[in-house]
Amino acid sequence: MAYAVILTFDRKLAQKIKKIERIFEEGKIGTTASQVNLDPHITMANFEKADEHILIETVSQLKAIRFPVTLIPFGSFLLRKIVLFLNVVPTLDLLNLHNEYFTLLSKKKMKSDRLYSPDFWMPHCSLSIEIEPEKYFQGIDIITEYHDVLKGHAHEIKLMKYFPTTEVLVKELK
Repeated sequence: MAYAVILTFDRKLAQKIKKIERIFEEGKIGTTASQVNLDPHITMANFEKADEHILIETVSQLKAIRFPVTLIPFGSFLLRKIVLFLNVVPTLDLLNLHNEYFTLLSKKKMKSDRLYSPDFWMPHCSLSIEIEPEKYFQGIDIITEYHDVLKGHAHEIKLMKYFPTTEVLVKELK
């Protein structure tokens, strides 16, 4: 089974993101987080295969507190199938949480997908993934209509198992 460690947002911010996702869904532009049973989030780590017990223990050890999050439009990963996302302003709180997680993980001799390691990680909140190239500009039009800076707070850290997507552990930030 594959796993991801994600950071979710407060209800108000999540609702704003879901509103944009619904427009992507209506236009059949890629796949949104909601379509795979995920809340809007920032992925902190991803594992093709992992020991679930170690992942649970590592997430449980995090000493994270709630902190502000700012999302700004927009970015894209131009892969075979495109990803459109909101950029996350990288605050010290976010970077320290990410680094803390990877420090704990390294003590357990586990490795995440290299793209999520502290040296490569580009924090973002995906709006839609696996977008066909012919739908790319339609997706950009949607994002530019909702060009506001979005602000809220980090709310929970979740350990997710996929596919199908299920919550393994939810740790609320204090």
